[in-house]
Amino acid sequence: MKTPTATTSSGPVQGRADSAGILSFLGVPSDVDVLVGTNSDEANLFYVPAGAVRARDAMLALTAEFYRQPALQLAADPSGSYVYEFAWRSPAFDGALGACHALELPFVFNTLDDPGYAGLLGSCPPQHVADSIHRAWVAFATTGEPGWPPYQPDSRLTMRFDNRRAVTAGP
Repeated sequence: MKTPTATTSSGPVQGRADSAGILSFLGVPSDVDVLVGTNSDEANLFYVPAGAVRARDAMLALTAEFYRQPALQLAADPSGSYVYEFAWRSPAFDGALGACHALELPFVFNTLDDPGYAGLLGSCPPQHVADSIHRAWVAFATTGEPGWPPYQPDSRLTMRFDNRRAVTAGP
């Protein structure tokens, strides 16, 4: 088994690079298994709290260009790559935050009760979603397989974490 490496979307990637270049930049050998995920509405975190809710087209474009495309590019080469999309929509800001940047973190680490995340999570975040994504990360860290088929550019199989989890044909 190759050494697994996991990452969430950590911010904008400047320019374009191949998977090996990205992994090298991150200090990760190119022959490791990779778990990479993005959130459905990444850019909302930067617009919604500032009151720019009507900038929906800009939010969608930034999510695709700065988060989803680099993640899929990273997953394209290594044969042991797994992709997920975190899609559970927060009720915070009257639901406008959606599945914003960093919202997945208290779910991944099963820390929904951490008061530091209350502003993002809103009231009553679903424990079953946290259980599901946390289990996947633990499985990946211990076995190199999170519980769904590896990503291939032609099929784009992606695990979608929402109130229900499902493998989809990519975002």
